[in-house]
Amino acid sequence: MLYNLLVWQLDLEYFAFAKQAAIHTTVYNPLAGGLLVEQQGARFDSERYRKRYLSERLIALAGRYAALAREAGLEPAQMAYAWLSQRPGVDSILLGPASVAQLDAGLQGCSTALPRELAARIDSIHFDHLGTEVSYAR
Repeated sequence: MLYNLLVWQLDLEYFAFAKQAAIHTTVYNPLAGGLLVEQQGARFDSERYRKRYLSERLIALAGRYAALAREAGLEPAQMAYAWLSQRPGVDSILLGPASVAQLDAGLQGCSTALPRELAARIDSIHFDHLGTEVSYAR
């Protein structure tokens, strides 16, 4: 399932269903095609990736997460993977790195515990981006 710091759609209904039905959930695209590490590489040659991620709002959101990661002393990839690895309902993550450095960040991030305050700031940035609380849609 597609899931990362920019795309949280699974939170609305899928994770509750997967838990009830005992479905293992593997997520992919953890770095949003590189946008979360401010690296718009070859994946953005694909129209699918450009349509999915290359909007002013998502580029700005990715920038906010990158700044937050650096403020917390983390690399953006490390924070993105740490956040994913701690999300309830995420059972496994397809890393798909574009470099050895991204692989290392993924492995390190998956073993990094995010402090509650940092996780709360990530949530705040996300809800600010949405402009509304969407959990009512459940």
